[in-house]
Amino acid sequence: MAHGKSCTESEMARSRNRGGTVTPFLASTGQEATAIPPAFIRCKAERPKAPHDHFTDAIPVVSLAGLDSGDGAARLSRLRTIATALEQWGAFQVVDHGVDAALISTMLDLSARFFALPAEEKFRFEMTAGGSGGFVHSNRIFGEDVENWREFVSFFSFPVHSRDYAMWPSRPEGWRKVVERYCDATLELASRIMEVLSECMGLEKGAFMEACLQVEQKMKVNFYPKCPQPELTLGLSRQTDPGAVTLVLQDQVGGLQLTRDGGRTWLTVRPVPGAFVVKLGDYFHVSYATHFHTDCLHKSWVHCSGQGRTDGRLFTVFLVRIRFAAAEHQVVVNSVSGRLSVDAVHYPAKQARVQPLNLAEGEKPLIHRPLTFQEMYLEKKARELGLTTTDPKSAPDQETWA
Repeated sequence: MAHGKSCTESEMARSRNRGGTVTPFLASTGQEATAIPPAFIRCKAERPKAPHDHFTDAIPVVSLAGLDSGDGAARLSRLRTIATALEQWGAFQVVDHGVDAALISTMLDLSARFFALPAEEKFRFEMTAGGSGGFVHSNRIFGEDVENWREFVSFFSFPVHSRDYAMWPSRPEGWRKVVERYCDATLELASRIMEVLSECMGLEKGAFMEACLQVEQKMKVNFYPKCPQPELTLGLSRQTDPGAVTLVLQDQVGGLQLTRDGGRTWLTVRPVPGAFVVKLGDYFHVSYATHFHTDCLHKSWVHCSGQGRTDGRLFTVFLVRIRFAAAEHQVVVNSVSGRLSVDAVHYPAKQARVQPLNLAEGEKPLIHRPLTFQEMYLEKKARELGLTTTDPKSAPDQETWA
């Protein structure tokens, strides 16, 4: 979900006059530049407010091993830490997560080697219009006028039948086998994270997984090349993820930023070796669950209901003083080195039912009536883009939105 900006009309007009073509830059090929092309220059309101390496410790780092221990008091404390972080930021970091350290290292190494390939090699896997995956350079969020300073490879990985291996790079050697193992490992971790989220709300462990019906996964491997004028542009513009849970593996450069005040201030997430940044998406504004326990972590004041059971039964939940935020984030770049990240984005099934929350006074509802996840997704994009239809056939491709 991209967010509206406060650029002036004259700034927006100048941006539109730059032309509608994508400006190639492919800075990862080693071509040095002293200035960025005009298509990447953002208006003053959108430009970075904090550098890539001024890190914050406000985003907690939580050990999953600690959640599996038998110490009830320590476990409850960790759950409260996660719940507080998700209410405030929609994000936390996780370590001791069970994903093999060697697999993480190899995934980052092979990804870096892919982006170091000559441009013609990367363009062999270029995403075509309406395609479900592939390589993209210097893209814009649909409906925006300014390019993002990045390259990425994106592809669907679960369910397995959604995979289009023609769009999975075959170079460097060994990429595909490693990616398959990595997809398996991150899907398993995302499932564990959703169990933790259920527990944070005082629910049965399987509540969110059951409501999702089937968890779908899309991988996005990002490279943000070094930039001669990082103060003028962004690697990724301000947005929230549309799905349920995103697991971000990042290198040690830094650049992922979070805001909780509508973009007035930004904090840069501190890179932690081997950790995943867990970001919640829009789906967790409208949550599902089974009946909650009386000894849950918080007292009730939010209500939602929906259909999410495979047997078709209706269930209602009174969620408890928890209002998980979708992680509002952006990525800044720098003039010293490129940055690499691997995002495993997890969605509920398109037919999973979504019900609106009863919002606090002054809050705007994400949706206004019961919807499927696909309907919610399309309706949001239609509002953002000023469209009059939510017909999936007439909407932009999902890959363009992400």
